[in-house]
Amino acid sequence: MDLDSLYKLFEWPEDPGERTFIRRINLARDHMDVLTSHPWIEELEEIRLLDLCSGTGIGGAVLAEKLIERGKEVELTLADLREDALRKAGEWIPERIGIKPKLLKCRAEEVHRFVGDQDLCLIYGLSIPHFNPWNCARMLASVSFTSNMLAIEVLDYCDWNLRITGYRYLLPERGEGKVTLHQGYDHLRGVYRRKLISLLTGESVDMEISFWSLSSLAALMWMFYHDVDFVELERISHRGFLIGKNPRKGIIPDDLKENPLIVRRIT
Repeated sequence: MDLDSLYKLFEWPEDPGERTFIRRINLARDHMDVLTSHPWIEELEEIRLLDLCSGTGIGGAVLAEKLIERGKEVELTLADLREDALRKAGEWIPERIGIKPKLLKCRAEEVHRFVGDQDLCLIYGLSIPHFNPWNCARMLASVSFTSNMLAIEVLDYCDWNLRITGYRYLLPERGEGKVTLHQGYDHLRGVYRRKLISLLTGESVDMEISFWSLSSLAALMWMFYHDVDFVELERISHRGFLIGKNPRKGIIPDDLKENPLIVRRIT
């Protein structure tokens, strides 16, 4: 899946001057108020913070801002695959919070190769559907060797998916004239295949999405962290943060480097 093409066609708000971008910051401030009130986060003092799948860094910047407001010392690192998003983050974040973040281009499944000894890793902005179950296991293994604590923003996508009538067909999306079309479901990889189409220009991008339930993702996190908790943001949508604490480090990331036979048969 080409993330650069996907976010460009989706017209995802990434310009700090856009009203939608500012609204995202304000929403993130509400979310981080809740997250930083969790006892596990409150006990941290000097915090090395990693924003994984950061995009333009709204989650990491606002969380760092909230932690600083609480008297914490923060070092911020942003990791993402999209160079343009990282460049924009490096421009607006220092002006807002007075911290120059370290910028790292890498795959989430390989972050342990580039950074370690982090106190808290954040995955914010509903990035989890980009990970199929196999890649999610790799990502969690990598993060468990990178950070002592992990906080992931989640929806109960399984419940959300059941409520959508006609998901198998055509759905309107963000932006004028944008729709997604169902192309199939890969039951061995656990992904829906959809095509994002601009009806105005004819441009299209293939995408894969995995719908996670809270319980299945929490159970998978538990394999890599000794303790797991959930902080609720919205009761109706079951939106919130899954938090993992104290990595087990029982599964070395390189142990998951090769796909199992069930996946090798279809790739």
